[in-house]
Amino acid sequence: MAEDSTVHKLHVEKLIANGSNWVIYCDCMLWALRLHRLSDHLTLTMVMQTYTNIGTVNSITPEM
Repeated sequence: MAEDSTVHKLHVEKLIANGSNWVIYCDCMLWALRLHRLSDHLTLTMVMQTYTNIGTVNSITPEM
């Protein structure tokens, strides 16, 4: 996986304990995950081949 030279930083408001900002929080989290191409983490229950190909990084295996 090649590193992108452009780093996108996002600020997502914390979820309020009573859940009153759930819709905004959820939308921001989904947008952030899609921006960084991590939305597969929301829909897949198994380790993707991409992560298996990368292998162990900093003593963390793809299965972890």
